[in-house]
Amino acid sequence: MDALQLCLWKALALEVIEKGGFMKLNIYVYLLLGCFFVSTHLHAARSSVVLETDWLETEQGSRGVLGTEVTNMRTPQDSQMTIIDLAVPVEDTNAIDQIEVLLKDDEIPLKQVREPLWMEDLENGKSGLRLFLKRKPGFEFQLRLIDEQEE
Repeated sequence: MDALQLCLWKALALEVIEKGGFMKLNIYVYLLLGCFFVSTHLHAARSSVVLETDWLETEQGSRGVLGTEVTNMRTPQDSQMTIIDLAVPVEDTNAIDQIEVLLKDDEIPLKQVREPLWMEDLENGKSGLRLFLKRKPGFEFQLRLIDEQEE
């Protein structure tokens, strides 16, 4: 919930508490619901997914049909972290503002230990991406690259 939506809900609560009245409440509910949906739509329009990969395995050589490939995978000794290097078919890495890693089991973003690193030295027009995931190997994941610029 963004700041505009929170502000609208607070205004509704104050109006009901201060003035009361069922008829006024109905009008404010409809107005606030309209504002809520408009603000949600505007918020959604600000970001767009640039690339969403297939489901990939955490093993070297795992490849999706869109061209994303796991090029290297390792787990540092005595660590709960997995480091995954990927070849990703993205031409302009500067257009990517956010990187989400989704688990196939529950399709929610996985917590990353630190910011992903872009590596620009891979051949064949693919960029390299290094992920630091707080999870042991042996899971399937999907990569979602997001551009948060206004359209």
